[in-house]
Amino acid sequence: MASEKKGNSFFIIALLFLLFGLLLIGDVSLIEAERNFGDQFYFLKKQITWALLGAVVFALAAKINYRFWQKISLPLLIVSWFALGLVLIPRFGQVIGGSRRWLNLGGYVFQPSELAKFSLVLYLSALLSRKKINFRQFLLVLFLPVGLTILEPDFGTSVIMVAASLVLWFLSGAVLRKIILPSLFFLGLGLLLICISPYRKARVRGMIDPFYDPLDKSYHSYQLVLTLGSGGAGGIGLGQSRQKYQYLPHVTTDSIMAVVGEEFGLIGISSVIGAFLYLIFSGFKIGINSQDDFARLFTGGIVTWIAVQGLINLSAVAIVLPLTGVPFPLVSYGGSSLVLTLFSLGIIYNIWSKQ
Repeated sequence: MASEKKGNSFFIIALLFLLFGLLLIGDVSLIEAERNFGDQFYFLKKQITWALLGAVVFALAAKINYRFWQKISLPLLIVSWFALGLVLIPRFGQVIGGSRRWLNLGGYVFQPSELAKFSLVLYLSALLSRKKINFRQFLLVLFLPVGLTILEPDFGTSVIMVAASLVLWFLSGAVLRKIILPSLFFLGLGLLLICISPYRKARVRGMIDPFYDPLDKSYHSYQLVLTLGSGGAGGIGLGQSRQKYQYLPHVTTDSIMAVVGEEFGLIGISSVIGAFLYLIFSGFKIGINSQDDFARLFTGGIVTWIAVQGLINLSAVAIVLPLTGVPFPLVSYGGSSLVLTLFSLGIIYNIWSKQ
């Protein structure tokens, strides 16, 4: 009974986050949508379309026995590698905001790194549940998708892949001390990538001092400080954001949680963070109660990627981490992330239903 209650809480909170995201996108996107597309509800309409598609794939995934995904884990991984490679070819990859992360499929833009996250977690869960992989093989499986994603460049998604994979390795029974060395290696690699990249160094400096160049290099960080600071304890009210009027960059995606802090204040954003933490706790509880190793690992991997993605987004908004372009799960604008997340939650629902 306790497990059933925890599972119900997980899906109810996930649905509330989805609805909350639609409310926020309708709130913050009106000006940008009117200016760029002549339709103030352009972003909201698209997000509702993706949410409906996500609801369909959630329902399908909830009906299909989760062991089916274990059987096709390798072909799906190879497809994701192929898609990541296509992104880097100018003829196929679409550049948005200086990054080549998207494929244009007949007018529909798809982000292969979202599929890569899913397929990597799936494939590692399948291998680790059968104990058919050693640590060297584990690193080899991780190397290609992470390397291709870094080349886009998409540093934030690469961090999510590495974090979810290391947690899977730990959940499979590895002792903690064997996780420390590879974690330090990836941390060192991340620092190296920051040091050799001027724009990443600028983001780090913007995190350390948002006021050092508020009209250019630290503009985004500076606006985040203003947005969160203007919210105070109780916020200025739903729909009353001033920063959404073309001041705060990426207001519907990377920065949407800053508007939560502005309109609902410290109390509001703290409540959202509390609900998110409970969502993660409930998800891990489903994994712990799963009936076999694959279900336990797969659930743990999906929940870890959602948790790390949310943590990176919130930390960047709070100027605790450099800006990375990582959306907040279920809330930020974007079809690929939303649909793949809802699809993954549908698989977790199937796993929970068989407990």
